[in-house]
Amino acid sequence: MSRARDFADVISGGFDLPAGALDNSIDGFTFVTPVATNGTTAATFTGIPSGVDIIKYTIYRAKPSGVAGLLIRIGDSGGLEDSNYSRGESYSGGSSGTVTSQEDTSASSWALAAFNSDTNIITHHGEILRTHGNKFVLTAHAHYHNAPKYTLYYTGFKELSAELTQISFFWGGSITFNDANGYARIAYQ
Repeated sequence: MSRARDFADVISGGFDLPAGALDNSIDGFTFVTPVATNGTTAATFTGIPSGVDIIKYTIYRAKPSGVAGLLIRIGDSGGLEDSNYSRGESYSGGSSGTVTSQEDTSASSWALAAFNSDTNIITHHGEILRTHGNKFVLTAHAHYHNAPKYTLYYTGFKELSAELTQISFFWGGSITFNDANGYARIAYQ
């Protein structure tokens, strides 16, 4: 049966959802409980099981307490890795409608570095996908609450020495998340 036919069955009521379809495991994804970020220096998720091929994340209302761009690190049982991240970012919009981009082939983390003001409020949504072995690519978009006309996009690549077991979202140094409504959440499969 085609996906369109499946969808039509759901809409018309001719399809029964399987038991547990609306719990924390949807299409094989396990959704981790959201973590409040306000006042913390990092939102770190550990205990990601071996063999995970996809991690989806959202950081709702990411706002730094100082000038900083959001940083992302992944790691294995040896800890979070702080070298050899390949990353790029671009954004478009603003009064001129221009596209701006930057890249780094040996960074200490993945980042959305260009939007780094302590007045920025940004919601991030991304996916980290295992390509093969312990090689991972990141693709992400961000919504700039201060000026929704901007389109923010960032990508990256990282090879770990072992299975991915953890991910951390942070600003660097002593800068904290600074929005009372801020949350981070991951889902993995």
